[in-house]
Amino acid sequence: DAERRLGLAVAAIHAGDAGGAEAGLRLLEGVDHPRSLRLRGLALYFLGRFDEAAQALEAAAARWPGDAAAWELLGHAALCAGLSGQARGGDPRDRFGRAAAAFTAAARRTPAKASIVLMRSQAQRALAEAEQSRGIDARERLRQAVRDLETLGASAPAPPGIHNLLGLTLWSLGTAEAAAGVDPRELYRRAIAELDQALAEDGRGVLAPCNRGIVRHALGEAEEARGVDPRECFRQAIADFDLAYARDPASDLPFSGRGLTRKALAVTMARRGIDPRRTFLDAVADLDRAIEIRPDNALDRVNRGNALANLGDAERAWGSRSREYLERAIVDFGAALERRPGL
Repeated sequence: DAERRLGLAVAAIHAGDAGGAEAGLRLLEGVDHPRSLRLRGLALYFLGRFDEAAQALEAAAARWPGDAAAWELLGHAALCAGLSGQARGGDPRDRFGRAAAAFTAAARRTPAKASIVLMRSQAQRALAEAEQSRGIDARERLRQAVRDLETLGASAPAPPGIHNLLGLTLWSLGTAEAAAGVDPRELYRRAIAELDQALAEDGRGVLAPCNRGIVRHALGEAEEARGVDPRECFRQAIADFDLAYARDPASDLPFSGRGLTRKALAVTMARRGIDPRRTFLDAVADLDRAIEIRPDNALDRVNRGNALANLGDAERAWGSRSREYLERAIVDFGAALERRPGL
């Protein structure tokens, strides 16, 4: 009976919908089989119950340590648990650390599977960014992730997604170096070169142009910090977000990125005595649209609040009324704190 129920659970879970996953969980109740814990974890993963999935998969890996698939799926579940917890304002470091350890264990058991090394680097980058945000120096962790990805990228064939992840990891390392007072511009340029390749390989997705826009924005900020005019970097970033929008008009990501970059461009225009008000208004309009698409994103509200406050300052500097914009900024900051109290 256990084998029959196990077979039915496999079929139900691999149907790929929530109903099948729920049916699979019911069929697995009381089944003691080498595959039952891993299947339970898979069903919970499909349902988005990532912490529960990780617990089931940890039990599966502890009971059968040689099961590479259980370790790999545990890495995915722990990584997703960390990302979802982070989105709610929690501390994701433990989950990211568990994900990296699980992918390492899976890689030892299947050393030829490049996708596992790729995912381990992604978990290491997520852990490093969480550490950096809490004042912990994670540069060596990021350097190791870069080395791993460069080694993986030199293999033939290189796994899909390698250039995108390497570009993002170089950007994360550059941001960490900048926080430590080190010039990050060469790392940002290397990141852009990797993202150029990612964009050439992906002619349809929205992430590659958005990611390149984010790094070009960061390069512009680094240039300005060293007395170099950043406006061309910001304009190139805006062009990347325009491309992302053309690829997926329904995504909030191009509006979020373009709004933030237009705000940065407007700030540098104001510093140079150029009227920035039109650019600030364009930034606010982009962030309005991002919030319409994804109203729960607290960071977009913070960014719009900052843009409105900057616009209010610009209106006052150019002899116009600013109170309306400052009041709207206060509302945005309050709404952001309601969604993420620790922001």
